[in-house]
Amino acid sequence: MNFELKGKSHDYKIEDDQITISKNKDVVYSGDVGDVTLLSFVKKNVFGAGQIVMSLPDREKVYMDSFRENHRNGFIGLFEALKDKTEFLDLNYIEALKYVKPEVKKEKELQEAAKKEQRNQKVELLKQGFKIVEETKCTCTRCNEVWYCGNQDKLDNISNGLISAGAFMQGKSLTGTYHEQLVKDSNQCPKCGSRAIAKEKVKYWFHEKKGESVEYKE
Repeated sequence: MNFELKGKSHDYKIEDDQITISKNKDVVYSGDVGDVTLLSFVKKNVFGAGQIVMSLPDREKVYMDSFRENHRNGFIGLFEALKDKTEFLDLNYIEALKYVKPEVKKEKELQEAAKKEQRNQKVELLKQGFKIVEETKCTCTRCNEVWYCGNQDKLDNISNGLISAGAFMQGKSLTGTYHEQLVKDSNQCPKCGSRAIAKEKVKYWFHEKKGESVEYKE
């Protein structure tokens, strides 16, 4: 069933299972009706207004439109056209405004879990005697050689710790490896001599006595 409504602020058109929502001829959303989730529909609240609330695929926040008596029948028609073609959760108005898409909710849960894991890791590493070391990662844009340099006092301490631990390994990765050489000159490639250098700050956890390093996660 095709449908068209010119509301007070937004216009709606459903044609061949496609819905277009526009405002002042500017398209707010256009796509498959089935991709829209109808969250709530109130014909008339205590203030005499009605509301329709939807979740649209291309936006994180919910979409809401309100109407008065002169547009009520039109919005009832829109609601009937939508509920036959898409999912209707039938939430109350407040619940609908707080609605979070399942995929967004899942992503937030994963982010919170990652933050918790990082906090727990920080506490544990501090207990074990690890400290955060900051260096500059240098990459030669000519030959792609990678080396690290940083505060000289820290470099000396780390170098001594590595030597005492006998842990000389090529430091291409900060995770579970050590730098074979902590180069002092960050402006010249130790391999080819080029001064075309790209730099970025990097951090990692380091235990001087054990000569161990652990990846630092922001």
